[in-house]
Amino acid sequence: MYNMMEAALWTIARKEQGALVGLKLINEELVIPVFVSFDEVQSILIGYYTPGLTRPAIHDVLWELVQQMGLALFWVELYTIKDNLFYARSFSKGS
Repeated sequence: MYNMMEAALWTIARKEQGALVGLKLINEELVIPVFVSFDEVQSILIGYYTPGLTRPAIHDVLWELVQQMGLALFWVELYTIKDNLFYARSFSKGS
């Protein structure tokens, strides 16, 4: 159904209302643009340049939970933004 593809942070470009994050697919020439807010860019940069933070972010906790349960996260759907909060559904497969 869906193929997982590994990507790495390729570039970050500042825009008027946020930033453009370029994710380059490993072993491919394709770069996927993702538009994010300044807060999200800050979190990305902190995670990229300071690995091993003492306090995990919510996405780190969710990822650890997915891995501990033997699941594979294969889809995240952002379905609304309200009061500057993103609401999403996650879909996983596994035992």
